[in-house]
Amino acid sequence: MITFIISPRRWGKTSLVNKVSETLRKENPKEITICNLDIFNCRTEEQFYKAYANAILKSSLPAWEKFVAGETNFSSKEVLRKYDLGSSANIKNLKKATLEKDLIDILPDNQIVLQDPAFEYWLKNDYGDF
Repeated sequence: MITFIISPRRWGKTSLVNKVSETLRKENPKEITICNLDIFNCRTEEQFYKAYANAILKSSLPAWEKFVAGETNFSSKEVLRKYDLGSSANIKNLKKATLEKDLIDILPDNQIVLQDPAFEYWLKNDYGDF
């Protein structure tokens, strides 16, 4: 679900969003991902896509850092410790979540393909080819 909140400055939009986000996270910690995107300062399409990609990426940043760094064994003890990814079960949950949210596809040869052009744009521009 995507929700837009539009009102004049200083009417409590951010406070409302933060309170609702906190409540939802407490009620459904494993079933929900919340992405807040403030586009007030976005003046171009490129700025919007960069802000959009950054906001979405924040929710799974450790896994994406590992992915971009070229790690291949997500559940090895070294990688789990290096990127503070928790347990190998956590990696399975992250993989499942990114697949269910159509952020990635995994091809039969185990190649990961990004489905969201904003993600792809952000990763290529901030991290180069991956």
